[in-house]
Amino acid sequence: MQAALEKQRASVRKQVSDWISIGEPQPNESFILPWPKPATPASSIALRTPGIALRAMLDSVPCDPVPEPQLETIVNDAAARQKVSPKLVRAIVEQESGGRPCAVSTAGAQGLMQLMPEVQKELSVDDPFDPKASVEAGARLLRTLIDRYAGDVPKALAAYNAGPGAVDRARGIPPIPETTNYVSKIVKKIE
Repeated sequence: MQAALEKQRASVRKQVSDWISIGEPQPNESFILPWPKPATPASSIALRTPGIALRAMLDSVPCDPVPEPQLETIVNDAAARQKVSPKLVRAIVEQESGGRPCAVSTAGAQGLMQLMPEVQKELSVDDPFDPKASVEAGARLLRTLIDRYAGDVPKALAAYNAGPGAVDRARGIPPIPETTNYVSKIVKKIE
């Protein structure tokens, strides 16, 4: 599966570079496509509007989401082992990757649970694109953060998104728009 994903990613990168020009990274960590080149006849997507977010486009291209029954089993098993809510783990997967195992953020986070490479090392994740490995490690990280913040799930979510250092410095959810939106969206999903 890993070889197929890498081949697919390389193909997407080539297609994207053939028909768009990429602008500078924006402060919110997204990339903007300021003036797309005309689509080639081989392109399946014709971009005609400037200012389309690259991340949204790429998130829709690289791979399909994990099939629902498989994702449910993976989430439920990992949540049970780590003694965290499966609903919470599922909400993180949906928010982080939309259930796509090949998701890669502009910051470099990878897989269903969008783990950064240094976190992957700490949690002994060999393949961040393996759905089971990603969800297991993400659930383990979540358990650690929930324990660190004495069961305060919003603080744990903020730490998952912005890092424990940011939460500790702010003595709560840091006033980072991405983080406050992230926490708010997930809390709404689990209520």
